[in-house]
Amino acid sequence: MRWKQILGVSRRLAVVLGAAVPLFLLSAGIDQCQETPPIDDDGDGYYAAPDGDDCDDGNPDVNPGAEEVCNAVDDDCNGLTDEAPDEDGDAYSVCNGDCDDQNPDVHPNAVDGCDGIDNDCDNLIDEDGDVDFDGDGFTVCDDCNDSDAFVYPGATELCDDIDNDCDGDVDEGDACSSPSYLVRFEVIVPPETPIGSTVYIVGDMPVLGGWDAAAGVPLNWEGGLMWSNTITLPSDQPFEYKYVLDASWDYVEVDVTGNDVPNRVGMAEEYLIISDRVAAWKGVPPYTGIAVDHLVINEVDYDNVGTDYDEFVEIFNPTGSDVDLSGKAIVLVNGNNSLPYRTVYLDEAGILPAGGYLVVASATVPVDPDALYVYFGLDSNAIQNGSPDAVALMDMVTGELIDALSYEGEIDSAVIVTDAGELTYNLVEDQAPVFGDSSSINGSMVRIPNGSDTDWAYLDWMFTTHPTPGFENIYQPTN
Repeated sequence: MRWKQILGVSRRLAVVLGAAVPLFLLSAGIDQCQETPPIDDDGDGYYAAPDGDDCDDGNPDVNPGAEEVCNAVDDDCNGLTDEAPDEDGDAYSVCNGDCDDQNPDVHPNAVDGCDGIDNDCDNLIDEDGDVDFDGDGFTVCDDCNDSDAFVYPGATELCDDIDNDCDGDVDEGDACSSPSYLVRFEVIVPPETPIGSTVYIVGDMPVLGGWDAAAGVPLNWEGGLMWSNTITLPSDQPFEYKYVLDASWDYVEVDVTGNDVPNRVGMAEEYLIISDRVAAWKGVPPYTGIAVDHLVINEVDYDNVGTDYDEFVEIFNPTGSDVDLSGKAIVLVNGNNSLPYRTVYLDEAGILPAGGYLVVASATVPVDPDALYVYFGLDSNAIQNGSPDAVALMDMVTGELIDALSYEGEIDSAVIVTDAGELTYNLVEDQAPVFGDSSSINGSMVRIPNGSDTDWAYLDWMFTTHPTPGFENIYQPTN
């Protein structure tokens, strides 16, 4: 009876419409008016558009109520990706490498000192503790201020409102009654200086030996061709001095022609750094140089003050002939696993002329306009900060290792895949440099003399406070 009534209603509706409409068409129309239920394919309680705002209804971990995590996905459907806050205000969040976002002293660009914490988030603890950033002979872990070469344990206490000797007291004893100053001597010696010799400073003051070479003050080898020492001298008194080898006048400094040079002259002042250069030694045959028949990694700036925006690797062509850069690449190697973490091909630079420079750099580096340039692909944190890491210049076609620098330690078994296969390379030239780049002083690692390659990295490389991306290296000491 009820079905007949429905059919009757349907027929009457057809009459009202003025046509004999088939019943199945009316039924279809009625079905189309039914409401489609909302869709939640992933079962996370949030509907897909247009009924909801789940931006990925195939992933139950993505919805408007999800927590944003560091996975390159917009987990909470707010149109932003990995927008984790910087909880401690150190310019890094958990999503860009901050391994402790509650501690502003912990972030990827921090110095990893001597506190038992992984400050720079590289899974190593206190690896910078054995670095001497200010060159005073004391490392971060032993020096109470490793950015000041006049402050270290045992230094002479001066009348300057500073704890010079790191004993916790300021200006104690006779510091303010005995006028004297610490003077730091830094000297670059010629490359013919014999390995095993010691450089001395000899002068007219008693503390400088009173012109007795045997009583002179020995300097400390700082790596490369650099020697230095810090000496307490009476203030406001001029003094004269010279450099000798092995406390002997038989090996006194001379000019490049072998002739005597005048005495050097100075006067002690507060925080004085005297930077000298010896041209040659009496009795020591001059350095004739080593012919370099390959491209060299000539300068590297891998660590900057603050965020590492101005990183670069400079290549120099000392060969006397143009070099085709096809197939050549800079390979950056991670010391944690001896594997590459970034490879930059140099093909786009074309031909590197004899005596020319190529700089692989971030966009903010002021590269000399005459140099070739290849973009790193990143504007910050492109090069790791060591303990150790390495830079290799490779021919990726033949598998030839052209040049390498292993810094802040030694990488002697790097595994690099080239067209010639997966090969293992020693990236250490005899011995790694004894110092590295600095995160507290603007500077770079440079070959001194420019373009030299003795295959002894600890002699060839020095730290300078005068980076020169794209032109001849300049040595300028820490000041």
